[in-house]
Amino acid sequence: VPETFAGLVNDKRGMVYVAQGKIEEAKAAYSQAYRGLAMLPESQQMVANKLSVLGVDVTTLVPAGEPRS
Repeated sequence: VPETFAGLVNDKRGMVYVAQGKIEEAKAAYSQAYRGLAMLPESQQMVANKLSVLGVDVTTLVPAGEPRS
């Protein structure tokens, strides 16, 4: 998948995981989508809403390319 579409692909993966009841996998996919959609704020906000419903605080996510502490 080209990097420019990775955020959108991960958003769709998250939706599939939710439908399958795989919540932890959905959180991981949505988190990757959130990071990958930094250049598309409207799409990023939509993913942030999905993460919020799953109990993830997006302010704790490390932006793409930054090291985790």
